[in-house]
Amino acid sequence: MESGNVAWVLVSAALVLFMTPGLAFFDGGMDRPRHVLNMLMMNFHCVLVIPLLWVVIGYSPSQVPFDNSFGGGPRLLFEQFLANMSAILWSFVLTFAIMKVLQRTIGARVDPEDEMTGLDLALHSETAYHGGGQY
Repeated sequence: MESGNVAWVLVSAALVLFMTPGLAFFDGGMDRPRHVLNMLMMNFHCVLVIPLLWVVIGYSPSQVPFDNSFGGGPRLLFEQFLANMSAILWSFVLTFAIMKVLQRTIGARVDPEDEMTGLDLALHSETAYHGGGQY
């Protein structure tokens, strides 16, 4: 591969990686406050899943002729295994770092008192069930 092609792929991958937190915050802003963390984690799990899908499904056919769909043999399989493991490790480290930043800035947990009371009642003065506690 030419160095210009590799550079373009790396720049594109970096832009997509930087887009993920922005998309997570955008989607989280359209949800209820209690669902924001779930929306953030669903977006950040894409950082893990998409590279794995590329390594497993997309890399091998892009490196060999189309007449040999399994390509490469044991060497390529080992390279894909190493790439897979590095993507998993990188994704876990990145997710841990992002969660630490979120915990320090907006807080990922609620107070124990609010958790015991219930978030609907503590944040919105609403109850999930109407009718005096009868279900």
